[in-house]
Amino acid sequence: MDYFNKKLDKIQVRFFPLGIIFEFKDNLGIVDNKIIDLLNITKDWDISYLVKEIIKKEPLKSKHAKTLEKVFQKLITVVSENISHEFELQKTLKCH
Repeated sequence: MDYFNKKLDKIQVRFFPLGIIFEFKDNLGIVDNKIIDLLNITKDWDISYLVKEIIKKEPLKSKHAKTLEKVFQKLITVVSENISHEFELQKTLKCH
């Protein structure tokens, strides 16, 4: 599928493992996904530089920059939150 005939249809956020998914659609309606993993994202990342690099490498237009910045800001906010999970044993299954 030729990237130059594609149009960005959706941007999806994946929180575990961290990443974004671009959904492109061509003139015939064929959908193609491009997944970018962001496994080591931290709050120290330069969002504007990251957005510029993605726009250079992917078939995206500069009008998508603001949306991408918002997505990355949300991801960094989620990563920087200190969420503690407390787990407890609910049930033990024993075999026959």
